[in-house]
Amino acid sequence: MINAATADITGGHIGQLVCRNTSSVDVYSGSVIDLLKPDDFSVANVYDCTTDSLFSLGNSETHLYKGTFDKFHGIESSLVNLYSTNYTFNPAGGTFGNGLLTGTWFLSGDPFSANMVTEDSFDHIIFIPEPYSFLSIFLGGMLTIKRKK
Repeated sequence: MINAATADITGGHIGQLVCRNTSSVDVYSGSVIDLLKPDDFSVANVYDCTTDSLFSLGNSETHLYKGTFDKFHGIESSLVNLYSTNYTFNPAGGTFGNGLLTGTWFLSGDPFSANMVTEDSFDHIIFIPEPYSFLSIFLGGMLTIKRKK
């Protein structure tokens, strides 16, 4: 996909999906993508997908809500927002010895795990907590501020 193309994918099997030059893709349940590769200011919203490899490149932004991802590779200025209730990172674990990320998806409560392809891949992931945890932290902070006054 190039030049601001958009796509909604529900079901089916795709060998390789590369999004470039401000393209965007929404991937829904029943979809299998062997290699998902957002690049060059593109956006990928993954609501549920089975993916062997997610390679996040350039200035891309990826939102992961649920799915299966065996390998993750993040480089350059790419960001991956991962919506989970919890996570654990073992920096020496995984298939490649560059880290193993495990956790629980927020929307479904299903477990996930991903092998980091390079040592700095984990640095490209931003964890978005489920709303109730965020609300609890916010309210606790407000009460603390109120008590100090």
